[in-house]
Amino acid sequence: MTETILVIIGYVVFHLILLVGLILNPTGLSGNLLIVINALVFSIIDKFERIPIWLLAVFLVFSGIGEAVEYFSSVVGSKKFGASNISIVFMLIFMIAGGILGASFTFGIGALIGAIIGAFLGALIGELISKKDFQKAFQAGTGAFMGRIVAWVVKTAIGIVMVFVILLLVWLK
Repeated sequence: MTETILVIIGYVVFHLILLVGLILNPTGLSGNLLIVINALVFSIIDKFERIPIWLLAVFLVFSGIGEAVEYFSSVVGSKKFGASNISIVFMLIFMIAGGILGASFTFGIGALIGAIIGAFLGALIGELISKKDFQKAFQAGTGAFMGRIVAWVVKTAIGIVMVFVILLLVWLK
């Protein structure tokens, strides 16, 4: 009886961590890495009967790709629209802060909105500090906004696919 309760609690925690991983992606944090670590812990407990180690390695690679896309799409988007280096720094700081603040107001969607607005405002403020030209600052903010959208779509798509495959393997075997 006690063992059954522990198994149920383990499955609940496992699924909650998968959900948290998906929710972290819009904030600019490594939600996909959390998903991979969660699947690894499950696999170790399960003796790799449902999720093979090679698949975890593939997930880890895609998690890294998602992180690289997130960084480069925001930076490239901002640079393409003329952002300075200080704007990039402000964009990254405000993006993370906005995601965390947004997550505290609404569940999931607030993190996405906060990160996107944070990226835009960070690039805008950074550009105003460095050049004091509102039009160029607004363009840099727009580039950060567009780069953030691309990053969110890529990271979230990777996370959704990983969670879907993990759940299929866990529940169909």
